[in-house]
Amino acid sequence: NCSLETIKDLAQKCLLADQPVWFGCDVGREMVGETGIMMPDVYDFASLYGMDFSLSRKELFETYSSSPNHNMVLTGVDVLNGKPAKWLVENSWGEKSGKKGYLSMTDAWFDKYVQVIVVHKKYIPEKTLALFETRPELLPPWDPMFKMLMMEE
Repeated sequence: NCSLETIKDLAQKCLLADQPVWFGCDVGREMVGETGIMMPDVYDFASLYGMDFSLSRKELFETYSSSPNHNMVLTGVDVLNGKPAKWLVENSWGEKSGKKGYLSMTDAWFDKYVQVIVVHKKYIPEKTLALFETRPELLPPWDPMFKMLMMEE
């Protein structure tokens, strides 16, 4: 496991080196499929229902309210002041979703709903690579990451 900052840094490094990044996320959250906008609070449910439904990333994991359920590919990143502002996503739902099959993900959406990435090991720090030499931990079937590892597309 890596920190979210490490995950984002690895994804950004790969994309800036023209390497796409496979990722798994909770795709059904705060997204407008027709326009391809992925952004927290894209819908104002708090005003509509008179209560705040928002949960932090930590709360989503702790309550098993979010789990990876779809895989896509990061193909670009818009960097402002050295930090990612938004990400270009290639989806598999065809050209009618987003702009010809591409979605625009805000960095805040990445923070909240992207849960796993796959990058070439040459981008991974030595300290993190050393973890592959340790004994793996078997995940129970109810763990959200177990579900992601068993997904087939």
